Amino acid sequence: MKTTISTSLLMAAALACGCASKKPEAPLPPPPSAMQAEALKASILELNKNAKVGTVTAVLPDEALAMIGEVDVANLRRGDVFSIIDGSSAVVAHGSVIEVLEGKVAVRYDSTVRAPLVGDVAVKF
Repeated sequence: MKTTISTSLLMAAALACGCASKKPEAPLPPPPSAMQAEALKASILELNKNAKVGTVTAVLPDEALAMIGEVDVANLRRGDVFSIIDGSSAVVAHGSVIEVLEGKVAVRYDSTVRAPLVGDVAVKF
């Protein structure tokens, strides 16, 4: 009988722990608003006039590819590294240029916080 009670208590404790509500995960940081993005780009260029700054215009998450537009592509080369920044000015991913097109670049990224989102700011120093 002692073994049955101990086993029942142990099972009840296991069930209670398994059914306990888990902390909700913090929401992922959003991309900057258009106004925030413009201000962020301006502040980056103020600090480093040679930086290449653009906006994420498209993402293919299954292929870890992002398109960066609104960027001066002069002197950009395959392998150049971009940092991708969210609405709180935090880096969410890094990526390497895989193709330079007219006015935009294709980047293969590695997420540090989340995948890039359309509207995020991308910068190459």
